[in-house]
Amino acid sequence: MSHTAANNIMGFVKDFFTNALEEGYSQAKAMKLWEEQVDTIKEMIDDSMVAKKEAKKKDSSPKDPNKPKKGRSPYIFYAKDTRPSVKKELGEDVKGTEVTKEIAARWRKIKDSPKKADKAIVAKYTKIADKDKERASKEMETYEPPTEEEILAAKPKRGRKPSTEPKSKKPIKGRNAYIFYCADHRQETKEENPKLQPKEITKLLSEMWKEVKEDEGDEFMYYKKKSDEDKKRYEKEMETYEPSDDDEDEEKPPPKKAKKEIAIKKTTSKQIETVGFKKFSNANREDVKEENPDFKPAQITKLLKEEWDDLDDDEKKEWFEEDQE
Repeated sequence: MSHTAANNIMGFVKDFFTNALEEGYSQAKAMKLWEEQVDTIKEMIDDSMVAKKEAKKKDSSPKDPNKPKKGRSPYIFYAKDTRPSVKKELGEDVKGTEVTKEIAARWRKIKDSPKKADKAIVAKYTKIADKDKERASKEMETYEPPTEEEILAAKPKRGRKPSTEPKSKKPIKGRNAYIFYCADHRQETKEENPKLQPKEITKLLSEMWKEVKEDEGDEFMYYKKKSDEDKKRYEKEMETYEPSDDDEDEEKPPPKKAKKEIAIKKTTSKQIETVGFKKFSNANREDVKEENPDFKPAQITKLLKEEWDDLDDDEKKEWFEEDQE
C-alpha cells in the first residue's frame, strides 16, 4: 500500500472519531458504529490497490488479458460515478488524495444515513456490485488460464521480430477416418446440442463414431476411403519432399548428458502415448484449429488429447510407428 493510501485511511479514522466526540456518542455506541465502518475501510484499501495496479506500467510477468475481472464492491462503483462531480466541486487544482478522501467520507455518511433517499443510493450500488460479482463468477467457470508456453510467448522479446513464415513445410501426415468424421460432424453436433461443452461434444462424436465403426456400413467405408487417400497423398508428397534446415533442427533431439550405454528396451505403452500423441497432434492440430477458431492453443491441445484418448490401442500404435527410421 502507498503512503498516500495510508494517509487517506488515517484521515478517515480521524474524521470518524472526531465526529463521534462532537456528537457526544457513548463508548458503546461509538464502537458499534466503528464496527460498521470496517467494510468501508476495506473498500478504501481495495480502491487504493486497484489504483496502484493501474498506475504500474511495467511488469516482468505478463498478465492474461482474457482473465475475467473480479467483482467490484459497491463503494468502487459509487466512487467511479461520483469522482468527476466531487473533483469539480473541490476545484480543478485539488489533489487526487483529497478527492478520494471526500468520496469515502460521503459514502460513509450515506451508508449510515436513515434517509430513504440515501438508502436507495446504497441499494442501487449494492445491486450493481452483486451483478458484477455474478458476472465474474460466471466468467470464471469457463475461464482457462494460459499455459506456461503461452505466458512465455506473450513476453516481449528484445531485438528480434517473430517470423511470419511457417517454420516447417513438411507434408502433413495422413489422417485417420475418425478425424475426417469429426471434421464433418462437429459443427452439426454443436448446433444440435448448444448446451454441451466442447469436451462433451467430443465425447458424443466419439460415441457416434464407434457406432459407425461397428456397423461397417457405407458411412464407415466412406471415411475409411478418405483416410486411405489422405495417407497416399502424404506418401506421394514425401517422395518429392526435401527437408529444410529448420526441419532437420526440429527433428534433432535435445542434447543429452553422456550416459553409460544401456540395453535397448522394448517399446512401452508410455512411449506410445508420448511419441504417438505428439505425431497425432502435429498432424491434426491445423484441422482442429480451423474447426475452433476462437480456441486458445491450450484448448486445442486439450481437444486433440480427448480425440487421442478415444483411439484404440492399434490405432495409437500405428501413429507411434509411422515414419519411424
